[in-house]
Amino acid sequence: PRPCPEDGGCGVQEVGGVLSDIGHSPRDPGTGTADLVRVHLDTLAVDIGSRQATVGRAVDCVVDSLAAGKTALVTALHVGGLLARRAEGFADALASAEVVCADGRSVLLVAKVVARVDGERAPTTDVGVPILAGVQARLGRPLKVALLGGPEGLAAEAGQTLAEQVGVEIVFARHGYADDWQPVVKDIAASKADVLVVGLGSPKEAVWARTYREQLGVGGILTCGGWFGFLAGAET
Repeated sequence: PRPCPEDGGCGVQEVGGVLSDIGHSPRDPGTGTADLVRVHLDTLAVDIGSRQATVGRAVDCVVDSLAAGKTALVTALHVGGLLARRAEGFADALASAEVVCADGRSVLLVAKVVARVDGERAPTTDVGVPILAGVQARLGRPLKVALLGGPEGLAAEAGQTLAEQVGVEIVFARHGYADDWQPVVKDIAASKADVLVVGLGSPKEAVWARTYREQLGVGGILTCGGWFGFLAGAET
């Protein structure tokens, strides 16, 4: 199949298979406000709208959760998630998220067919920095950020870039491998981070975030796929 570079190499035939599967289900009119509409592609929730609306909703949810002592989940759906839509716990993780960013043209295409809604791509590479900067501006102080994911050293490199670009304070950075996640979760909670950025790949990162969100003590979790590599200059 012909690759789609914007969507991580997914082929047209693969996206066509998703459309074939989902196209037989009833059309979803969506719910939400005029600027950001939540629709369901088969079992998977995603929020469709402008990139600005996506960032604004994410900032609002994280700030509100910080004030209430809760944890907001901001995650994403891209073509890899569509193809892994039957993965255990993935649909529940997206349904529990306050914001599910539409990451990729394939997601927008399927949403247009299923729900007749249009929107803009909102990949973490484009919305991650505005979300963190927006929360920081609302708080009026440096945002305390924890990063989890990637091979040894990558999260720390990405954190250095975020500190330089946004002015956040990196309070925790760790690779994304563990046989037992409980010690890692405790270390994140002990860091007193405001926001945790998780780059474990989809669908794993969304399921992981839903599993541990109540134990992390952060106001927001932002899943990010391979964003750390972009921040560190390892990917373009």
